[in-house]
Amino acid sequence: MTSAGHRVYLISLWTKVIFAVAECLTGLAVYFITTKEIQQFTRWILHLKIFADPHDRRTVFVQNALAGIPMNAKTFLVVYLLLHGLLKIAIVFGLLSGKPLAYPLGLLGLGAFVTYQLWHYHLHGQSAILVLAAFDVFIMVMVWREWREKFGTA
Repeated sequence: MTSAGHRVYLISLWTKVIFAVAECLTGLAVYFITTKEIQQFTRWILHLKIFADPHDRRTVFVQNALAGIPMNAKTFLVVYLLLHGLLKIAIVFGLLSGKPLAYPLGLLGLGAFVTYQLWHYHLHGQSAILVLAAFDVFIMVMVWREWREKFGTA
């Protein structure tokens, strides 16, 4: 891979690590912060009208959604964020090791994330998830190019 291409590859991997660490830290924060505290913080933000008018239908929707967070959803979110973040960190550090097996395993892991993200989009229609999927696809392309350049395979 060209020097510029290799730099883009490394930057994309390190960006992925930064997001994965943030994901893990968010999971830990959700674990230690009670649902009531999250609701109070959200009300405080909405009350300051930083994000929206308190009588706006979207604001009311957010308040109602947060009021109804069941404990099992919180547990799922904590487990999901921690596992997702840790798996991404493991994939990136495996790729950074440069070992031949890391590339197909990294592609497989990232492909599983993309598949899940597309399934999630299909179920919930949240377009932000498509941005994450597109970034993962971009990284997959960079991994494939790096693998092909380094080992003449793929």
